[in-house]
Amino acid sequence: MALFTTLSPSYRALAVAITLAAGPLAPAVLLPAIAHAQATAPTAEDFGRLPAMDSLTLSPDGKHMAALTSQDGKAAVITVWSTDDLTKPTGIGIDPRMRFMRVSFVKNERMAVTMRQLLDYGSMRSYVFKTEFTDLKGSKWLKGAPERRAKSEQEELSRALSSARVIDSLPNDPENVLVQGDDGEIYKSNLMTGKYVVQERIGDKDGSLIYNLKGELVAKNGVEFETGKAYISQKFKNPETGAWEEIYRAYFKDRELPSIVGLTKDPAIILVSARRGKDHTGIYNFDVRTKQFGEVAFEHPTFDAGGVQIDPRSGDVVAFAYQADRPMYYYVDEKLDNTMKTIEQALGIKTKSVDWKDLATFKPVKIRLYDGPGLSLVDWSQDYKTLIVKKSGPATPPEYYLYIEGVGIRAIGAERPWLDTKLLGHGDLEQFTARDGRPIPALVYKPNVEKYGKGPYPTLIVPHGGPWARDYLDWNVISPWAQYFVARGYAVAMPQYRGSDGWGMAQWSAGDSKWGQAMSDDMDDVALGMVAQGVADKNRLAMHGYSFGGYSAMAAVVRPTPIYQCAISGAGPSSPKSMQNRNGDNRFQREFQRPFVGGLDAKANVDKASIPILIYHGDRDTNVIPSESKDFYDALIAAKKKAEYVSFKDMGHESNLWNPEHAAKLLTMVDDFLKKDCKPGGL
Repeated sequence: MALFTTLSPSYRALAVAITLAAGPLAPAVLLPAIAHAQATAPTAEDFGRLPAMDSLTLSPDGKHMAALTSQDGKAAVITVWSTDDLTKPTGIGIDPRMRFMRVSFVKNERMAVTMRQLLDYGSMRSYVFKTEFTDLKGSKWLKGAPERRAKSEQEELSRALSSARVIDSLPNDPENVLVQGDDGEIYKSNLMTGKYVVQERIGDKDGSLIYNLKGELVAKNGVEFETGKAYISQKFKNPETGAWEEIYRAYFKDRELPSIVGLTKDPAIILVSARRGKDHTGIYNFDVRTKQFGEVAFEHPTFDAGGVQIDPRSGDVVAFAYQADRPMYYYVDEKLDNTMKTIEQALGIKTKSVDWKDLATFKPVKIRLYDGPGLSLVDWSQDYKTLIVKKSGPATPPEYYLYIEGVGIRAIGAERPWLDTKLLGHGDLEQFTARDGRPIPALVYKPNVEKYGKGPYPTLIVPHGGPWARDYLDWNVISPWAQYFVARGYAVAMPQYRGSDGWGMAQWSAGDSKWGQAMSDDMDDVALGMVAQGVADKNRLAMHGYSFGGYSAMAAVVRPTPIYQCAISGAGPSSPKSMQNRNGDNRFQREFQRPFVGGLDAKANVDKASIPILIYHGDRDTNVIPSESKDFYDALIAAKKKAEYVSFKDMGHESNLWNPEHAAKLLTMVDDFLKKDCKPGGL
């Protein structure tokens, strides 16, 4: 039985010494211009290896910056710089059995660090995450909350799977943070002394705790029941009486779950994200005294609103977020807005006007999007005079820059400086028309014309997981699935089929209980639309999906008259029924999701399979159990259909449970399958 391994101070010191002896860690890496006589497609290892730097974070006073950095692409360390001198970094290492996953400043000289390790406990094979706190040199580590003493093996497993979690960084308190321990209690943890005291004793039903700028708990919610129907009860502490009062409730069955996204300077007015009968989510002022929604604080005419950024010093709103082709921000703070525009101009960021059909009304509108790479705010000092910004796009791996007021912009480094980007494809948000007339958004990547001509190209359709999820047109964990193949002459499309979330209620609800049916029709119609454009070759189409996308690939091989020559399925459930059974034990999933899950049972229709399929699954997947894929494969083989099955050792479901070798092996495996086994002569 292997549980979480904590680091001894002596090992931490040794790791730091070894790292620094090997050479400086990514000091102000200037962005390289890769020069080759002839552009070559990046390898699977180029895409799979760990980033040279990511998880960048800035101290509240702006004096220090930290990031996860990797020199070999296999292991990451924490690197800390002084922002006034990026040439003298400090490195913090880790036990090789573990991996740093995230680092974030919570105080001027204290960071929260999330680590991952394999977990083997009886028949359970998974991963465990832990968060601890350390100083700028990694010389002092704190847990932030007490660990329970297990009285049984089950409690020991529960403790291992739990972790101290930062509930509120208390930005106006120089030493303390609020931490939820593995016992569920909330502790005020002093990161200078290591001492902690119970701040709140919360009930089993309490969740989504919200604290004001003074560190006082003012809002929480919980699950309640009325005549057997579950609902979220949002409670707020009356600013005048101090009593907890329900301000609104939201029933699971209605699929409208408003959430508090921010507080205002007026203690009686909060900001709530909600639809309010509209297709898109907006952010509203809500009066906790009258328990009524007020005026709209922010909404976008075409896209769902996201969160809100609040200045911890003043309580003023700094920016609102919304979900366009990628996460976008509307800066309320005029000074910050001007600063971001200045940086955009300096880094050559451009925008364009795009014709669009509203997904609820189908009426034509104009939207403005980034043309190529965009700019996003990664982290900032409390006074907003020091910023870390990121330039990235569908063909631009993230580049990081440091802005200091009165000094200017300086390149910090690139996430993948080794990557030759000449053959990466320009990506665009497009709309196609489904067979019933519904507009279907899709992210479309096309190959380099000088290298591969004007098409038509062999084409991969890549449906996202969820299905209540969506894709973004930016460099992210899915980018290699597109760009690896685009660089090899494929076109790639990621359909935002009906049932996708984040595109409005009409698009989301249109997929209800249409698994493998109208949802798959949308995927096919995007492919056929690309054929009509002259982009895709109708005789060289394939589908590669993961999770729900993996189910969609299974469905593609058993649907009548498939348009694809082959399919690749990763970690997918083989039928809606299996997912209904899995979420039947959870009250939230049973009422919020299960009524809308239904459609084609791929496993029950294996006799109709008419194209080859490659199926793969991670052996540490606890989200979609591996037997879902293996049973579908076994049924295909029993029916004498063409199928392959590959199990990935030590791979979980989510991308943060993958290792570099998993990503590289996956890309190579899919590439080989398309070339050799998709159809005679390859795709």
